[in-house]
Amino acid sequence: MPLQFVRDCVVRCNARGLDGVINDKAPGKSSLLNDAQRAALAQAIERNPTPYLEGVAHWRPCDLAKWLWEKFCLHRRRDLPEARQGGSPGHALV
Repeated sequence: MPLQFVRDCVVRCNARGLDGVINDKAPGKSSLLNDAQRAALAQAIERNPTPYLEGVAHWRPCDLAKWLWEKFCLHRRRDLPEARQGGSPGHALV
């Protein structure tokens, strides 16, 4: 176990008690979707697509990526030039 990891655990424990060590969220990249967007995506998945509106009979990951682009202008990878310049929805990444 690396010394830095142990030190970080001790610092969190001193600051917040055992809950700070046990229930700490794992580090990593933050979500691209906020809570409202995540709820809208869950609703869209549960209600199934409407063929004449979304143009698909069932959701595939690429269809959901296109739906996210059309609804919220979100790309999966924001570091791509197309995402910064407002790439077309047909080129949404999955």
